[in-house]
Amino acid sequence: MEVSLFATVLPSAALAVIMLSLGMSLTAADFRRVVVYPRGIVNLALISPLLAFGIAELFDLDPAMAVGLVLLGASPGARWPTC
Repeated sequence: MEVSLFATVLPSAALAVIMLSLGMSLTAADFRRVVVYPRGIVNLALISPLLAFGIAELFDLDPAMAVGLVLLGASPGARWPTC
């Protein structure tokens, strides 16, 4: 089975554009919020990916699906509190 260049390059390029545009919208207040509310970063960096890894192991997912699930587990789901 032959994989097209379109199917391999386009998703990577789209992800790069999305991540660049999101990163350019960050402000100093966003970085201060990480210091004030560290539980958000702890959850994002440790707890969610570990839970996703546990689910992948529990259901014996193939490696590509397991990696995708762990990456989704490390993705933020909502904005942090701005109190």
